[in-house]
Amino acid sequence: MKPIVDAAVAGNLEGSILQIGVGTSELAADLLVAGGHEGAVTNVDISRVCVEHMRGLHAHLRDRGVAYEVGDACDMRPRQGQGGGGGGREAAAAAAEATDGGDLFRRFTAEDGSFDAVVDKGTLDALLCGCGAADKAKALVSEAARVLRRGGAFLLVTYGAPERRLGHLLPDDYTQTEGESEEEGESEEEGGGEKEAKEGNGEVGNKETAAAEEEREQAKSEDDAKGGDRGAGAPKGPYGGRQLPWGPNDVSIYVIVKQHLREDAEAAVGRPPLPPPPAPPTTTERAEEPAATSSDGGDEQGGEAGDKEDGADDEGAEEDDRPPAPAIFGPLSPKDDALMERLSALHSAHFCYICRRPADR
Repeated sequence: MKPIVDAAVAGNLEGSILQIGVGTSELAADLLVAGGHEGAVTNVDISRVCVEHMRGLHAHLRDRGVAYEVGDACDMRPRQGQGGGGGGREAAAAAAEATDGGDLFRRFTAEDGSFDAVVDKGTLDALLCGCGAADKAKALVSEAARVLRRGGAFLLVTYGAPERRLGHLLPDDYTQTEGESEEEGESEEEGGGEKEAKEGNGEVGNKETAAAEEEREQAKSEDDAKGGDRGAGAPKGPYGGRQLPWGPNDVSIYVIVKQHLREDAEAAVGRPPLPPPPAPPTTTERAEEPAATSSDGGDEQGGEAGDKEDGADDEGAEEDDRPPAPAIFGPLSPKDDALMERLSALHSAHFCYICRRPADR
């Protein structure tokens, strides 16, 4: 995923990152070690068990700005009289220090525009499997957009193809939910009016359409009312009481497939995959540590050299057994409808969506 993460952070290796729904993912450590990231990485999960486990596992990374917090990714707004957390290294260290005594009931909050990047690896997928899926998905994406700084990016890693995810990632100005599309289609058919009336069905259809319209307007009013306390000057919209700051021009898509599916993906995308990133250095490629000196140093060093040669042979055999790196295609535009249809027909693919908040919004 390194080329995709690099695209999301746009070269800002010192920027702050928020990972929502972290679970027991090692991504925070990977960002620092393999990704070369130098900024703070704040990880949020609703499970106190996961947070406590990851704090212990990555305690050695706390000084590098890695923090784990209990919180709801669908609602990270500060309560009245409660300040929100920031995204910098000092804020991450302060949060870690505040919870160092085992206080796992401190709820994570974040002010508007606190982070340079927000990463979701599978959390939206999990929410879409539960009750109230559509509302929770809208709330999660809305919160991700809210805490992003201008010019920042929301990176979504998901199994969901464009036909199942773009409706959650783009404002209603551009896409509609499946239910709304069906109602609109019924309205257009029934609006043809006179023909159905002659068949005796027009009056019933119009009543049903009017009832659906009234129900939709009532739901929208309730959403606006709920979003009224979400911050001064926040524009009202269908996503948690706010419109999203990005549109199709600000979204890019990457596709990840295993090598045995590369030809299918290449046919769908119409171009070859990205060049593979350099592999992380192996043990034999790293600089050797200075050998210890002692009165018996000659024999010891000779034995160590022999052991290293044997280890190198074993490591080479292990490298030969490693599966080939997956193929990555992108960036792709969601405005290409034909391409989106072909991508939605791919099997066993991962999709990464980068939604970048414009610098002027």
